[in-house]
Amino acid sequence: MRDGIRTAVHNRGLNDVTVLVEELKNRSPRSYFEAIGRMEERGIDGLIVTAPDTLVMREEIDRLVASGVPVVTCDSDVCQSRRLYHIGQDMVKSGRVAVGLIAPLCGGRRDPRRYGQPRVCGA
Repeated sequence: MRDGIRTAVHNRGLNDVTVLVEELKNRSPRSYFEAIGRMEERGIDGLIVTAPDTLVMREEIDRLVASGVPVVTCDSDVCQSRRLYHIGQDMVKSGRVAVGLIAPLCGGRRDPRRYGQPRVCGA
């Protein structure tokens, strides 16, 4: 993602944009809050984040948005937060496409829409 962001900044000629990247050593809420805090101290104007969909992350995103920092989630969405956009795969559409691809291979042996089954296709 880092390379994509930097390429986009370069290709758009955004010479006055500084990109700060924080890669977390783990995905604990504390790690997120500490990284966001460090970025806020440096004076961020926006945040792109891949974060878990938890109540504490929703509250953190909502706090940032309320303070005037637009937030975009990438890869994983923080549903019901006040984030500006989410960039990532549409899981509902992905499920439909997956069933459409696997159903012909199942030959009617098992209903491919039954999630959580140990075997989707097979005898």
